[in-house]
Amino acid sequence: GAWYYGDAPFAGGDSRRERGKAQMTQEVRDVSNELYDLLNGCDRWQYNAFLLEDASAGHPLSCLGYYIIDRLGLIKAYQIDERRLMSFLLQVEAGYPENPYHNRTHAASVLQTMYMLMTKAMAPGFVGNIELLAGLISAIVHDYEHKGVNNDFLVRTGDEMAVQYNDRSPLENHHVCAAFKLMRQADCSFTHNMAVEDQAMLRALMIEMVLGTDMKSHFHIIGQFQRVVEKFQGQLSPSRLSKVQSAKSEDLSIILDNESNLSMGDIDTAPATPRVLSSRTDSDGLCCPIPESSATQGGCGDPSPQSEDLDDRKLALQVAIKMADLGHVIAEPSVHVQWVYGLEEEYFRQGDKEREFLGEVSALMDRSGGGISKSQCGFFEIVVSPLFRSFTSLFRGAKPALRALEENMEVWRQVEEENLLLDDVLNQIQARKGHDMAPEDVQRPPLAP
Repeated sequence: GAWYYGDAPFAGGDSRRERGKAQMTQEVRDVSNELYDLLNGCDRWQYNAFLLEDASAGHPLSCLGYYIIDRLGLIKAYQIDERRLMSFLLQVEAGYPENPYHNRTHAASVLQTMYMLMTKAMAPGFVGNIELLAGLISAIVHDYEHKGVNNDFLVRTGDEMAVQYNDRSPLENHHVCAAFKLMRQADCSFTHNMAVEDQAMLRALMIEMVLGTDMKSHFHIIGQFQRVVEKFQGQLSPSRLSKVQSAKSEDLSIILDNESNLSMGDIDTAPATPRVLSSRTDSDGLCCPIPESSATQGGCGDPSPQSEDLDDRKLALQVAIKMADLGHVIAEPSVHVQWVYGLEEEYFRQGDKEREFLGEVSALMDRSGGGISKSQCGFFEIVVSPLFRSFTSLFRGAKPALRALEENMEVWRQVEEENLLLDDVLNQIQARKGHDMAPEDVQRPPLAP
């Protein structure tokens, strides 16, 4: 049947002539059962955005973006112009190049993880309507018009983007700046009915979140967030307090002391009344909605931390989008490995350009040497695990994500200890858990021409 947005079927009208909107195909308008199931199933910690890409005929970001924003009641709360919102989403989606990793499907994956972190872990104490909207739009645009290379490459080659932003987070500055320029177009200005103060808050939060995805700011943000965790220690149960202190002493202090020795590349890796959103953990360890009257988080009996401090909320959102940007680390192992393939190929393509223009190739980017698939344990131990553990120590609703991360981390430990190839890892995963994605279904991105 027709694909309905809100109370009226979506029809592009004259505005459909714009570049992004012109790509909305009949396959998307006539939504399939598979697409409906994937959209309706976005409340799962382990989500496969590749399936959504296929089911949506190449429109995973616009479909999921509209679905979630509408589902949370944000269109009604802020009188968002639905047609302009859809135009914005389609044009942002069209602005994602066909990179092996930093593409529209990655953005959809980040969006879904950000949605989970905000609604299942952070709400209502740290997230109200304006934070929800800002977090979702930030995830949608966080890699808009990504060049497929990192900031260091742009700076070293004197790229126009690096010159424009004085070598300071050129990619991230461009992502958010270009998104705001798009939002000023008449057919994409979906916020025009919002109160002026809400528009200002939306902009401020988006800038903080998108700029925070620059890896160079990683340890600074984590250090600041640790002080927020300490501030709320009085609200934590004794068992959670010991976990916070353990995470601090075992991970963050060591990481911060060794920040200068780390070289991991650029992995991007008056507000409305807060909506009370909470969750419980089902028998599979995945979260599902529970009644809005519940005052607990994650079904674990601990009250959700509460903060009216805007700085606390900004920091929590910055940490959340950093986690979402690395969201594939909590995917099913076979899906996670597919994302690693994509990022490795994108790095190799940058290495090819470095050899051509700079005469030397950065670590992990040389096709003739070991790529990032050979360094995952170190990355998990130094960056990923401390990030997720720090967040989960305060927001216990994210505990299922931490368990999924640990499963993938164990896979890479086995790779290093047993010197296995990635295909061998997938065979082990399939044999152990009987996943529905066989090794032959996990494809490497095509090599650069």
